Amino acid sequence: MNNMTQWIINLVPFLLVAVALISTPYASLRTPFGVSVPADERHHPAIRALRKSYALMISAAAVVAALIVALLGSTGVVEGTNKQSLLGVGATLLLMLVGFAIFVWYHRRMLTLKEQEGWQKRMNNRYAAAQLSFHNSPVTYGIVWFIPHLVVIAACAFIAVLSYDSLPDVIPTHFDWDGTVTDWSEKTWGSVLSLNIIQLIMTVIMVFVNWTIRWSRASLDPNKPEQSAQAERKYRRSTSLFILVFSFLLILMMGWVQAISLYERRMEGSMVIVSMLPLIVAGVWMVWLFRMNRERSQFDRISRDQDRHWKLGTLYWNPEDPAIFVEKRSGIGWTINFARPSAWLVLFGPIILIALVPLIDSNIMVRKSTGLGWRFDYTQVGTWVVLALIVILVAGVLLMRRFRGR
Repeated sequence: MNNMTQWIINLVPFLLVAVALISTPYASLRTPFGVSVPADERHHPAIRALRKSYALMISAAAVVAALIVALLGSTGVVEGTNKQSLLGVGATLLLMLVGFAIFVWYHRRMLTLKEQEGWQKRMNNRYAAAQLSFHNSPVTYGIVWFIPHLVVIAACAFIAVLSYDSLPDVIPTHFDWDGTVTDWSEKTWGSVLSLNIIQLIMTVIMVFVNWTIRWSRASLDPNKPEQSAQAERKYRRSTSLFILVFSFLLILMMGWVQAISLYERRMEGSMVIVSMLPLIVAGVWMVWLFRMNRERSQFDRISRDQDRHWKLGTLYWNPEDPAIFVEKRSGIGWTINFARPSAWLVLFGPIILIALVPLIDSNIMVRKSTGLGWRFDYTQVGTWVVLALIVILVAGVLLMRRFRGR
């Protein structure tokens, strides 16, 4: 891989993280650094100064991290494509950690400013408007829009099943950024269909996220309930569209990787383009959502969640709130109520499921002794993992329907 390609691989995710960190306090004008302030004080000179100094500190941290990566790469201290890629990932993770620490510091400064200015007393008598008919109009795209995802997954799995007997006994399972095979695995149903299982899990996760956006509570402007409701629906529908497009690109990317690894067994240099495309789309769409979120900030949507429930300005902890998902106070999007046990299940459930996928890498299916086709081998651990995934999927659908009916 040439140096320019390597720089692109390291630079794109790094820049996206840097821009996201810098824009965080500008995306949520009504809750700068995770602290609620009165509507007429959201452009207070002290708050504007905090935003500006925060952006400068994040920019300085990003420049330092980039210079370290460039120095290590140009002096030959870190050699090899994989090591340089790991260096880029490490720099991105370090920037995220430093950015979080800086945000927490500014969150504390914002709390001090709020106390000094006496803004809390002015906000105690305010309230949030809740429009009962808010969810009666389209808020997100329906589940039917995820059918193309399932069609692609089914097509990929169907072709893989038909081609199973003609595949070699050993297939590539890992490539570097040059497209060179770095790891091989024995041909089994698990290794052949593992990407399809991950595609399905990812689709289920995206459906669930889309559903939570649809039914999470909405805080509206009590003085302009209709106008703020319209802006809220527009923002949520745009977020839903982003989820659809981004997840579909990921599904296509994994299908392409599966096809290349099974049938071509070489990837050459196109791995970079395929991997960067979802990131670039995500970056462009984040800019659009950022602009829409600022439009929502013109409304006086007073949050009923007190500052004490937001730990470090980003983590929501309120045992008295039955909601699992709430809108973020900093940045854009939604987060979970960490005080609810079910929220932890939602957070770590998908991670556990994806981690269990390698267990399916065994002969979970055997040919039938009579007739055509295959059947599950119930002596294999992977078989029970697959069955558990099916049960969890069905249970999740039933849970969503029950919640919606309340």
